[in-house]
Amino acid sequence: MNLQSIDRAAYQRHVLSLDAADRRLRFGTTWNDAAIVTYIGRIDPVRDALLAVVTPDGFVAGALHLAHGFGYAEAGISVAPAHRRQGVGGRLLDAAITRSREWGVAELFVHASAENVAMIRLARSRHMMIMLEAGELDAFLPIRSWAPAAHRAAAVA
Repeated sequence: MNLQSIDRAAYQRHVLSLDAADRRLRFGTTWNDAAIVTYIGRIDPVRDALLAVVTPDGFVAGALHLAHGFGYAEAGISVAPAHRRQGVGGRLLDAAITRSREWGVAELFVHASAENVAMIRLARSRHMMIMLEAGELDAFLPIRSWAPAAHRAAAVA
């Protein structure tokens, strides 16, 4: 599976394919199709990034919307049910961290439902600061201090 940029239409097809439970986990609330179409229509293709892990037959196994704010980036990650627990979410979160570093932002954050156990696990595995409150998950990572494990080990040696 390849990590690549995708357009809004491919991202929209992926997000619309999520069922109500998955939409609640991704967005923190159950969005209907019209709300998703409106959200995707507001994505700035110049400022933001849309990335996906794509299967050889072109299926979007997982997608990332990385919104570029003033000094921060916000990552929204979703993975198709058939591709969960295969490292797709981790690849997308790592891509969000890398792109955030390239953008020079100070912090990356993720917002999702506190029931999103997979996102909590991913955030912990990347040493993000996690806040769970009122049914919501917010995870934060100071970007300037983050380095992949291989780079951290090399810096210590």
